[in-house]
Amino acid sequence: MLAGFENHAGRTLLGDDALPLGRVLKGQGNDGRSGLEGARRDGVIGTYMHGPLLPKNAWFADWLIRRALGLEELAALDDSLEDAAHAEARRAAGA
Repeated sequence: MLAGFENHAGRTLLGDDALPLGRVLKGQGNDGRSGLEGARRDGVIGTYMHGPLLPKNAWFADWLIRRALGLEELAALDDSLEDAAHAEARRAAGA
């Protein structure tokens, strides 16, 4: 689960060859009604999420790094601060 927030009035419709990045737990999503957020296609990711997406979602940052470098694993780091930021963002959203 990604923790972040979105605040916009734009509308995005995904083409047939794009997949959503995820589903919002609270709110409307890309098109104002589907609850889908962001887009994925051919290794490209797009999102409307604002704020510190990567610091609040260390696992996602690690996934992006592994994917970019073609690695199966990264050396483990202490993610306790990032995990606390993620938990707080989820708490603030009521998720």
